Parts: sequence; C-alpha cells; structure tokens
Amino acid sequence: MPKDLDKIKLKNQGDHIMKQKANLVVSVWRDKRKLTILSTNTNQSNQEVQRKQKDGTVKNVTCPMSVKLYNAYMNGVDHADQLRSTYNIAWKSLKWWKYLFLYDVCIVNSFILMRESPNHGLRTKNNRVRTRTQLEFRMKLAHQLIGLFSMKRKRKSEFNVEHVMEHHWPSTMPRRRCKQCTKSGVRREPLSGCFQCDVNLCNDCFKPFHLENFPDIYGQ
Repeated sequence: MPKDLDKIKLKNQGDHIMKQKANLVVSVWRDKRKLTILSTNTNQSNQEVQRKQKDGTVKNVTCPMSVKLYNAYMNGVDHADQLRSTYNIAWKSLKWWKYLFLYDVCIVNSFILMRESPNHGLRTKNNRVRTRTQLEFRMKLAHQLIGLFSMKRKRKSEFNVEHVMEHHWPSTMPRRRCKQCTKSGVRREPLSGCFQCDVNLCNDCFKPFHLENFPDIYGQ
C-alpha cells in the first residue's frame, strides 16, 4: 500500500483518489467515513451511487468501481461461511491451510458448482425438478469416496482343541462385548474374560461358555 494514504484528506462525500500499479488499484473514497479498498479486477473508473441526505433527499455520488463491486458482492463471503459452517468437519490443527482449502471450502465450492449445473437436478415422484440439499450432496460424496471399502473385522479362527488342556483362567481384558451374552441378544461390555480363548466374558458367563464350547473336556 502507498505510504501516503493515511495523509490523504477527503472532505466531501464522493471525493476520492485512485492509484494503480500493474493490475493493483487502490481506491480511497469518502462516504460517511474514509474507505480504502485494494482491488485486482477493476481499473480507475467511476460509477454513481445514490446516498440519502439528512433532509431526506437522495443525491447521486461519485463512487470508484471497486467500491460498488464490493457492496454488490460482499454477501457472497457471508453466504459461503454459512454453507461451510452448516456441516462443519473441521478439527483443531496447527496446519490451518488444510482445513481452509482442502476440506470444507472444497466441499462447499463443489456443492455450489453442482447446484448451478443443469445436469444434476433431482426429480420428485410428480416429476418436478427440485434442488439437491447440501446434506444430500455430502452423503452422496461420502459414498462415492468410500466406494467398496469396508472395515469388517476378520473372522477369528475356531478354537484350537490342542490348546484346551492349558489353563483357562479369568483375566483382565480390554473392554469388549461379552461373547456369551451376545448370543442371547444382551449387550454387556465387561473388562474380564478368558485370555486363552481371547474373548470377553462376564463372571457368570465364564463357566457356561467353556462348558458349551469344550464339553468333552470341561463337561466331565
């Protein structure tokens, strides 16, 4: 920014000064207060805007093009922030640029482009065209990104009878569902179980589980 901007004094509403270097244009304009805008998509052209005076009359005031464009499209940033915050997936991170550019903003920009496309409309049962909501868009995007990927656990091998003769003592286990209660449709997550069998079991389920799975050994 030019160093002499702070020294510029504009007395009357509509007074302005503009300076340009390459594609950068700085505009200093007097409305009710002095306003400074730096722009890259305008030149040193002027427009007229209407301003209401204290006596109720309306006066045409000269205004730089950059100021008029700012007033016309400033709500776009607020609308983008609203769309981004509706289904926010951000988390605390020192790498702020990942959150800003790679996630929420990219999803919102894609949603806006999809909504503007004439080939992505939805139709109701009455064959009426309706707009896809952001939630529907995000759900569809998630399914497409996940694809056929699955997090199903590998099936554990069956109990090895050769190791049954080893001692099956109750042990402290990580919190998981009780193997015996699950068969009855009951959900319990004890911190105890059989280390040898690698299963979690309630205290009352320890004996029935082993009698059921190893009747030839423990049923005697």
